[in-house]
Amino acid sequence: MNIENDERYYKFCIEIIKRLHLEPNLFFEEVASKREYECLLFKWINQLYIEGKSVDDSIDFIYQARYMVHFYRIDIKLPNKKKSELKYAS
Repeated sequence: MNIENDERYYKFCIEIIKRLHLEPNLFFEEVASKREYECLLFKWINQLYIEGKSVDDSIDFIYQARYMVHFYRIDIKLPNKKKSELKYAS
């Protein structure tokens, strides 16, 4: 990535985080602490950026995905956790 792409990526991330009504510094602290919710959002944001989605399309996707995770109890699995450490919905 060059500096121009890094700046575009940073603006994309910050715009989405702010539109989700989250504070960017706190959000990235929680990602660094490996909090499940924030890591999941960050994973989605990265993937959406890689796919070239707009901020508006990304927000729509995140709202729909959060709904499915919350209401359908879809498991949040992060790749750095052992199977015994995963939390399953009851």
